[in-house]
Amino acid sequence: MEEDVNNQLPFLDVQVTKLTDGKIRTTVYRKATNTWLILHFQSNHPAGHKRSCVKTLFRRIQTHCTDDSGKQEEIKYLHVLFKANGYPKSFIRKCLKKPRVHRSSE
Repeated sequence: MEEDVNNQLPFLDVQVTKLTDGKIRTTVYRKATNTWLILHFQSNHPAGHKRSCVKTLFRRIQTHCTDDSGKQEEIKYLHVLFKANGYPKSFIRKCLKKPRVHRSSE
């Protein structure tokens, strides 16, 4: 069984931290060997794969981070990550835009 270090324990891709008040804080976990590499924007892959990469990594903020400071840290990290891998800001914004719901006129 894995032991916690500094009241932190990685579980799958979640970093679980026990706070001094006994509460639990979770954030996204990355191994020390993380290389900052994802599917490069200029690679010869379908645009849908690139959109999925953006959406999936940003969705992890909602599913893995329990507090606003963790969410803000992860948002900053992802913007740097995507920039380092050639993703234009406009592409990221477009991927994160909520789709419009079309309602019938009935």
